[in-house]
Amino acid sequence: MALRSLLLLAVAAPAAAYEWYGVVKLAHSSEYDLTIRTLTETMRFYIAEIGATPDAAALDTIVDGAESYMQTYCYGATAAHGTEIEIDTTQKCVELTMGTGATSTYELHIGAHAHRRRLSGDDVYVAIFAGHGIDEWEDSSVHFLKCGASACGDVFPGADIELECVGDVDHSGHDHGRRLSGDNECAVDATKDNDGDGIVDLAAEGECCVSVYGSKFDNEYGCGTTLAEVQAGGCCPEDFIARYSLQLDPALEGDQTGWDCVSFVDKDGCTEKNTQLGIPGFYQWSADVMGPGYCPHTVAALDTLRNIQGCGTCAAEDLHDGHCGVFWLETGRWKDWTVLGMEEIGCQKDTCCASSSSACCKLNVSLVAGLACGALVFILCCVALCCFACAGCPAYKARHKHAADSKADAPPPLVPIPKADVRVEVPYGYEGAGAFAAEEEEVPAEAVLAAERPPPAQSWAPELEQELEPEC
Repeated sequence: MALRSLLLLAVAAPAAAYEWYGVVKLAHSSEYDLTIRTLTETMRFYIAEIGATPDAAALDTIVDGAESYMQTYCYGATAAHGTEIEIDTTQKCVELTMGTGATSTYELHIGAHAHRRRLSGDDVYVAIFAGHGIDEWEDSSVHFLKCGASACGDVFPGADIELECVGDVDHSGHDHGRRLSGDNECAVDATKDNDGDGIVDLAAEGECCVSVYGSKFDNEYGCGTTLAEVQAGGCCPEDFIARYSLQLDPALEGDQTGWDCVSFVDKDGCTEKNTQLGIPGFYQWSADVMGPGYCPHTVAALDTLRNIQGCGTCAAEDLHDGHCGVFWLETGRWKDWTVLGMEEIGCQKDTCCASSSSACCKLNVSLVAGLACGALVFILCCVALCCFACAGCPAYKARHKHAADSKADAPPPLVPIPKADVRVEVPYGYEGAGAFAAEEEEVPAEAVLAAERPPPAQSWAPELEQELEPEC
């Protein structure tokens, strides 16, 4: 997201070579689209690198030398409509030739060349000079400078690149009347230097470098019990601002029981302060410790954030949408968020504000553990069933061997006796049901004797029978 105007400069420049200049923030190794209204003549276009910060003294030097540079290097170096302009040094000047349509377009390629030490990564402030006034060449239907097809540092593709400041050009001469008391530094708009360090605020609204935030006036560390005592006691460094704490909670509106000590440099500038102090991590970036959007720069900014009912504020690059998977749970970063600096678009429902998408979801340990236990129980049941029914299982064999042994030790089964012509001797006089016959049947004696006569005896030694026979 492009920064809006951060400072007001009033430096006059020679009238001969250019009629307008302004300052923009670009990124190295990035491409930008320049679109202007088609003119009836060519237009000189000069771009010069200021540095990682909008250094007023460096800008003054560039402005003072712009006329000479443009007269020397612009003529003869042309760029036709639809062509690329390679900016592979700290300065580049070309003569733009127009197309035949209503607008003419050019591609600016900002190279990754060696330059001054920077606090903002690949970001760099540059001054752009034009041979005609902006009212002549700016087309009202489209912003004159946009990020190209790919992201430009932290700026989205196709986003407008806003001017950081616009210089005043006085054709009567080098009137630098709005400098600060002759010290060769450009005036800084106080509304864009909220921490009062004399440097344009580079931190996005809602973010800051924190020394102290939300501390109570309880004289902890001897800092005092009032804001004046905190300011006088040296508890807040000179390049930070001590103020009543600005808290997003509406219940704390107007609360003056706590204080903040913050600076509105960018994140790399905050790291640089730690380096200069020699204590890494002493100063902390607000978005890292409190979340994006929790360090408003002014009371007005705080009121704007509070007026978005039910919405938090999140930087565009930290906003994520979508949903967590089946095995994941949403973290506490999901709610309705509005984009920092674009509050007018309203709340983005059910979105996550985090430095990375991985911080939006956490593993559902209970569900995973439950499924793992269920899977283990299912496997054990399958094994038990297999051992009960599968002949190849050792447990199955052992169980059936025991049954076979038990069967071998059991007595043989009873076998039914086949029926035969068996006569049962019935007691004399028995007729059944325990009753005896009333009368006995008479049997002839001869029959009885015949029935009872034993078989004739047989000799066990026939050869002796004659010897044993008595003599008559």
